[in-house]
Amino acid sequence: MSGVLKFVNDKIAPAANKFSRNLWVGSLQDSVIVSMPLTLVGSVITMLLILRDYYPSLPDFTPIQQFSFGLIALIIAFAFPYFAMQRKKLDNKKLLAGFTSLAIFFMFVKPTIEDGQFSLPIDSLGANGMFLGMLSGLLSCLVFMTLAKFSFFGKNSAIPDYIVASFDAFVPILVALTLSWLITFVFGVDFFALLTALLKPLTHFGQSYFGLLAFIFFSSVLYSFGVSTWLLYGLFYPIQLAGIAENTARVEQGLEPLNIHTGEVIGGFISIGGMGVTLPLAFFLLKSTSERLKAIGKVSAIPSMLNINEPIIFGTPIMLNPLMMIPFWLNAFIIPTIVYFTLKFGLVDIPTHIFNLWFVPTPFQAFLVNNDWRSFILLAVVLIVSTAIWYPFWRAYDQQQVALEKEQAEKQAA
Repeated sequence: MSGVLKFVNDKIAPAANKFSRNLWVGSLQDSVIVSMPLTLVGSVITMLLILRDYYPSLPDFTPIQQFSFGLIALIIAFAFPYFAMQRKKLDNKKLLAGFTSLAIFFMFVKPTIEDGQFSLPIDSLGANGMFLGMLSGLLSCLVFMTLAKFSFFGKNSAIPDYIVASFDAFVPILVALTLSWLITFVFGVDFFALLTALLKPLTHFGQSYFGLLAFIFFSSVLYSFGVSTWLLYGLFYPIQLAGIAENTARVEQGLEPLNIHTGEVIGGFISIGGMGVTLPLAFFLLKSTSERLKAIGKVSAIPSMLNINEPIIFGTPIMLNPLMMIPFWLNAFIIPTIVYFTLKFGLVDIPTHIFNLWFVPTPFQAFLVNNDWRSFILLAVVLIVSTAIWYPFWRAYDQQQVALEKEQAEKQAA
């Protein structure tokens, strides 16, 4: 185990951290974070729509959901180049790069314009269009960065900076839009359809058992070494969002939902107390004989109920602690397996409600994502299994810490 830890810590972790700080990965991370309020609004509306099933007199809030969560591709299309330009210290062009990306995005969607009417597939504006939004942002960034030094004016020009920036942006905007026009309207490339086809194998894998397991397990491994999980999140987040959006659409059409790898499944059944199912450990810590572990339990119990487990990860610690990393990894393998096949075989309904309020306590979240009372049974099974996994390792670690505290107390008394 020590050899594996040394290899990962010395070789893999530095490389992964370097990659996660990459311009494009970091910009995508910032873009997803800034889009979170819209997904949270969509999640709140989901709760109101669930209530409407029981109280039909409530108004239909669906349009609010469509124009919040349903526009996430537009947010990514603007925010991705905005943050990339900001990271490249090109702040005077970040807004224009964002707006140019939006124009490129609408070109790539290939709207229909007839008799003064502008129409486009509404699906392209939501989760299904996120990769297209990234591509639009990437093209805008590359053009703006390539022409960053171009200017109509000299360095000592008396013209105000905002006017200089506006005129200097003319050429990159023209180049970016001309390229988009050539690709879409002259050569007839339908990027939305093309990306959908190219990403179909990735989406198919992402929605498989191995796709879900890969995301959960490797995210947990990286997290236990202190490496940002955005390394995987940037790739799988669009798949998760598209998955729940498709589930919702299928139910509205009278069809059965198919996608299991969604944020709703992870939040409702897999990441109970946080990644690695650490909620049972939080309560074990409260019962520890070790004073240090008991103190950590007091600090981490309430956050754990809200699915926040940083106090446990870094306080216990689980990170870089071989004894506690083992159950952390075991949970990341066993729990997704139980949940996936329970949903796959129809023992519990697959979630169809958009619900990204990850801080809602798990019992409520597990029911709200699918309105199925059997969710509580699955949740109980997950908690029993994860508790059984954590118990022997916590017990052994508690004894280690008690012995260490006793040794330290004897040294201080000597």
